[in-house]
Amino acid sequence: MRLDEFDYLLPPAQIAQRPLPRRDGSRLLAMDRESGNLTDRSFAEFAGLLRGDELIVLNNARVIPARLFGRRAGVFSDPPSRTTRREHLSGTVQVFLARQVRPDIWEALVRPGRKMKTGERVVFGDGELEAEIIGRGEFGLSYRAIHFARSRGGIRAN
Repeated sequence: MRLDEFDYLLPPAQIAQRPLPRRDGSRLLAMDRESGNLTDRSFAEFAGLLRGDELIVLNNARVIPARLFGRRAGVFSDPPSRTTRREHLSGTVQVFLARQVRPDIWEALVRPGRKMKTGERVVFGDGELEAEIIGRGEFGLSYRAIHFARSRGGIRAN
């Protein structure tokens, strides 16, 4: 089995930001194996679609509502293109925490991802908290490993 067989285009606007009030109201895409036809269904119909000889794999990953906004510290950043130097070095960064790896290290989605390379730092609030990008996801995944540390006296120099 190849992982790229599971790749598909999912426009960001189609990604749910909050769960539905009734979880069984979620949409379900069903494929008829004989014809290959796809139909839009409701998850409430799921049990009726089963024959009894299926293997069901559950994803028990939990998403925590932790979206942080910070600013770039400008360390290891690429030279500015269209933005001014000040905006480039201290632009807004969005960090969406996905999974805690250790007490101070998280896997996170970071925006703008391409500009946030290993070694780049993000400062939150008035500098009480900062984070450093310490790694990237394997196999081209967009996750970053991010290390959080309380900052003493503002942004630390390299």
